[in-house]
Amino acid sequence: NAHDALTLTINNRGFIDFEYMRGLYNKTYEEIIAELGDEIFLDPLNYDQNDISKGWVIKDEYLSGNDVRSKLTLAKAYAEKNPQLFSRNVAALEKIIPPLIEAGNIKVKLGTHWIDEKYFNQFMYELLGTPSWRRNDTPQGIYAKYNSYNSTWTIRNKSSDKSSNATQIYGTQRISAYAIIEESLNQKDVVIKDAIPYVTDSGKESVKYVVNSRETAIARAQQEKIRNAFQSWIFKDADRRADLVNKYNILFNSTVIRSYDGSRLSLPNLSPNFKPHKHQRDAVAKILSGGNTLLGYVVGAGKTASMIMGAYEQIRLGKATKCMFAVPNHITKQFAHDIYSLYPDAKALIVTDKDFEKSNRQRFLSRIAFSDVNMIVIGHSQFERIMMSPIYQKRIIEKQIDDILSAISQVQMEKGERFTIKQLEAEKKKLETKIEKLMDTSKKDSFITFEELGIDSIFIDEAHNYKNCAVFSKMRNVAGIGNSDSQKAMDMLMKTTYFNENHLPITFATGTPISNTMTEMYVMQRYLQPDTLIKAGIRCFDEWASIFGETQTALELAPEGNGYRLKTRFSKFHNLPELMQMFKQVADIRTSDMVKLSVPKIAGGTPHIITVQPTEDLLDWIRQGVQRCQDIRNRVVTPDVDNMLKFTLEAKLAGLDLRILNPQSPFNPNGKIAVCAKKIYMHYSETNADKGVQIVFCDSSTPNSERFNAYDELKRLCIEQGIKADEVAFIHDAKSDKEKEELFSKCRNGEIRVLIGSTAKCGAGTNIQERLIALHHLDCPYRPSDIEQREGRILRQGNNYPEVHIYRYVTEKSFDAYLWNILVTKQRFISQIMTSKSPQRESEDIDEAVLSFEAVKAQASGDPRIIEKMNVDNEVSKLQILKAAHLNQIYQLQDELIHKYPPQIERLKQMQQSIKDDIILRNNNPASDEFQIKIYDTIFDNRENAGKLIIALANKVTDKSPDLFLGLYRGFKLSLHFNQFTSLAEIFVDANGHYIADLNPSNGYGNIIRIENIIKGLEDKLEKVNQNLAELMQSKQTAEAAIARPFEQEDELQRLLVRQAELNSDLDLTETADIIDESDLELAQNAKTQVKAYENECEDDLEI
Repeated sequence: NAHDALTLTINNRGFIDFEYMRGLYNKTYEEIIAELGDEIFLDPLNYDQNDISKGWVIKDEYLSGNDVRSKLTLAKAYAEKNPQLFSRNVAALEKIIPPLIEAGNIKVKLGTHWIDEKYFNQFMYELLGTPSWRRNDTPQGIYAKYNSYNSTWTIRNKSSDKSSNATQIYGTQRISAYAIIEESLNQKDVVIKDAIPYVTDSGKESVKYVVNSRETAIARAQQEKIRNAFQSWIFKDADRRADLVNKYNILFNSTVIRSYDGSRLSLPNLSPNFKPHKHQRDAVAKILSGGNTLLGYVVGAGKTASMIMGAYEQIRLGKATKCMFAVPNHITKQFAHDIYSLYPDAKALIVTDKDFEKSNRQRFLSRIAFSDVNMIVIGHSQFERIMMSPIYQKRIIEKQIDDILSAISQVQMEKGERFTIKQLEAEKKKLETKIEKLMDTSKKDSFITFEELGIDSIFIDEAHNYKNCAVFSKMRNVAGIGNSDSQKAMDMLMKTTYFNENHLPITFATGTPISNTMTEMYVMQRYLQPDTLIKAGIRCFDEWASIFGETQTALELAPEGNGYRLKTRFSKFHNLPELMQMFKQVADIRTSDMVKLSVPKIAGGTPHIITVQPTEDLLDWIRQGVQRCQDIRNRVVTPDVDNMLKFTLEAKLAGLDLRILNPQSPFNPNGKIAVCAKKIYMHYSETNADKGVQIVFCDSSTPNSERFNAYDELKRLCIEQGIKADEVAFIHDAKSDKEKEELFSKCRNGEIRVLIGSTAKCGAGTNIQERLIALHHLDCPYRPSDIEQREGRILRQGNNYPEVHIYRYVTEKSFDAYLWNILVTKQRFISQIMTSKSPQRESEDIDEAVLSFEAVKAQASGDPRIIEKMNVDNEVSKLQILKAAHLNQIYQLQDELIHKYPPQIERLKQMQQSIKDDIILRNNNPASDEFQIKIYDTIFDNRENAGKLIIALANKVTDKSPDLFLGLYRGFKLSLHFNQFTSLAEIFVDANGHYIADLNPSNGYGNIIRIENIIKGLEDKLEKVNQNLAELMQSKQTAEAAIARPFEQEDELQRLLVRQAELNSDLDLTETADIIDESDLELAQNAKTQVKAYENECEDDLEI
């Protein structure tokens, strides 16, 4: 049948090919289309009136996308001209259009980029009472304007208004309210600095700028007042609210995520030994759709097989000719083995380090470009060494220079600040220097470039390794916004830009697309969704952040572990459903609760938290550390001598074992390492019969023969407990891929019973799960993704144990509590993304992993008030959501009072008066004793005959003809009208009012009776109108009362807010977050070299 033919054409051709289908199913185009019904739709964009077989797509493709509202508008336009072909498109699209998001559920703030600048200026003028003659965009006016190149707001003449509103009520003596609004528009917190004269070491007089904490605190209080005023103002006016709600829904609520169905795919040539899961088949269907894809799979869900099947199908269907897999270096051979396991007939080429030696590189690249291989497996480091051509790189840089020149012209035209122009000119000079270096390099190196390889589909495994792509932001000193850059990330951006420009498919795969900071989600969208971002008006990170993110000042343990402080982080989401709709256009998220993997359970339901008590020596070190941190914060020492990064590393080591910092410190038999050794031996003894294996993760104090370290100490204590020395191994002992595989083999067969390693060396690619009974986190990593990678070694398919143990060790009152606190902050963000649950409007703790990290933080801190603070924060959050719903109701009622009730009341009053006048008209034209009516110039005294004539005349009325005048009866005009909705004629009875009588085509007598009943029954109609009017007036009064009614739980909310502030104070949260002088940044950068001396092995990036 036609459905079978459709399945085969999608499977073998990749699109709807009617010629191919007719070869399978001997029917005409029209018959096949009719039989398939709503399984396929004709896309108006590709409609060819001369060829009915063109432009058809399957329903999943047509009834989805990032702009279904525009699709509906287009379908309606085509349906007016050709309803037979396109009316069903309209009906289907109307069913899937997302419901309107109302104002109460839309989060905006000063600087939200999609809001028209006229509204920010209107708010500023109304709040500050700006003089009327200055309310304009002229050289003399006070006006806020946006520069789209550098994403910066400037307010012209912001210091010219000296009113009390500008300098006292909303401003301060040091900064005007207009300047505060400008900082807020640019997503910045206000900072007030004093100019301090000083003499340099060389005797030269100079000036440095130091933060004035008191004035900064006063200015920030005014800033908060202005921000709150904007929140109350923005949706208050009904017309402004309607405009903003409509614009937001068009921009961000027009997406329907496509559901991909891989059940139609036959996957020919796939090994019969491999049976793909449904989510893997669906992933292949998504990859074949032609766009970009991100496979966000939980560890063990099979992303490798999904990529390989996707690439093979792309090649088989002619959607690609040469696919490249960029994978971590140490798994290239394993990846190639997986290719041939799935497809024995594959033509794959595996790149080795030797291939990229200088003497071999040109020959090997030529082999990629000109051989008949269609799958290339390459390590990340080799992938990064295949450069884009200098010509392409030059074009990209020249485009940036052109943008800068445009921006300079715009600033000059607007008579903007000279400082802004100098910044832009400096950036332009840097890019010009980059071009010069690029041209010099191109003369020396004639290797084949990336474009010349003929790669037309790329697959990037463990794509989170490319997360460090620079994000430039105006926001200062906000944790969670990374502006550091890596060469490999810039190389990836260049290559994905090239692929996107040429509409070639990109597939990213990673279990942790968001591993550390909020900026990583934007980076992923920048790689995979540049066009989607542009369509939403998002050209840079700050514009993205103004819609979806917010800096949040929250409770964090002080790094010294003694007390708490407020820290500003970029960790909160707003408008989360719309962000996720945008992201999931490319992202195929598969969490453990979605794929239902057969993995062992954790004993007790959650990891065991093992808390050990600090020694007196450690407490002394921490007490000294408090003073040390105060010296750092008060700048008693410069950053190149001591800084918080250095202290953080040392404090982490102190919590692990103080002997790492001071070998003379005494052994602690109850410390983390000793307790861990005892737990290891306990499981070792219990699983001797089946040779259970345990893995210990520790990223600090790795093996070093010259000094005390945690690895050797743990091994010594394990041997002391009774474990054989050759049963304990370090991952660091395996120096090559071959040695590592031999080590893993010994773990799988039980020869090695305890493996100790770091996340970087023992995480992804370590498949030794068969005998794993316990996993030990001896230290806390800095990223939630590291926890997932670590625990993914044991919570994995193929583990022989149905229940396993996971331990997390913390030293109370040490730095451990702070480290776990960092994970709480980061996991909270990631949980909002990597979930199968429906996202809330704002971020919430929606993942069990978050609660587990919270428990660790509370237990390690030793302060029960932290639990109360968490509960209060949760209750405040819930009540704020309820209050938002209350405001949403008020906004809706205000709209009804303005737009609904007045016209309805006026209409009913007009009907009331019309019926009264018609009663007088009827009474002035009384019915005669004998029935008589004039129809079409013929007088009838018989109701049946009169009715029959009306029925006969009704046949002449069509949807194309005007109303047909019948005559007059008792002063009322009678006419026939064709109802397009019922496709039947009906009788209009008109005077001052308008009345309708149904026409029965088989009962002439009854038609006349219905006309008479309308005229006789006017009093009943009047009574009904009076009743409706009274009910409407009562509803209006109810709405007015509801608007005046306050939020019922306002008192409880305020009580909790007071308690929240008390707890902040009790927990030493009275100071604002640290503000770092820009002058310190260079010293801090120089200090990084010194910090390296405190790290035994550089295995991962560190973000504090």
